[in-house]
Amino acid sequence: DLINEPLKTLQSLVTPADRTPNMLQLGTKKVVMAYMADQLGSMASNVEVTADSVVFEIPDSMVFELGSATPTAGFVTMMERVKGVTMGLEDSNVSVTSVVFTDSVRSRELLVAKQVSEQRLDLIQAKVKAVIESESVDLNGKATARPDDRKAGENRAGGGFIRFEIR
Repeated sequence: DLINEPLKTLQSLVTPADRTPNMLQLGTKKVVMAYMADQLGSMASNVEVTADSVVFEIPDSMVFELGSATPTAGFVTMMERVKGVTMGLEDSNVSVTSVVFTDSVRSRELLVAKQVSEQRLDLIQAKVKAVIESESVDLNGKATARPDDRKAGENRAGGGFIRFEIR
């Protein structure tokens, strides 16, 4: 190789090895769950790991001011943790869903809640897109607004959530 393609050989020596783990290729469900717990800590809820996907939710109260798309101090911390999960992905589809409950916006109007949801989604997608290293990763999103349908026994804190689905 050194004689036939010296520049390519030199480039392979100079280029650092990719040391970012692809969490979907970590192996067993227990390993992926441990990695997710290490990366996301207590910020994530409803974490589900299957053979080919990982789904988790971040309560909006941890990253946005109630009823708005204004980030809180926790936004940077959350995005750093999400970065650790999405950075090494290859041949994957990352779906981000922003859900805002109409009760959380001042006017309680569906249209206003939808606009807040779209603004949140744009902000999060821009941050996730910036850390994706592979062109084989698709990023898509969905913004929704709906009435708060949580039951009395469920955690009713916050005005919505951000769901990440990695397949």
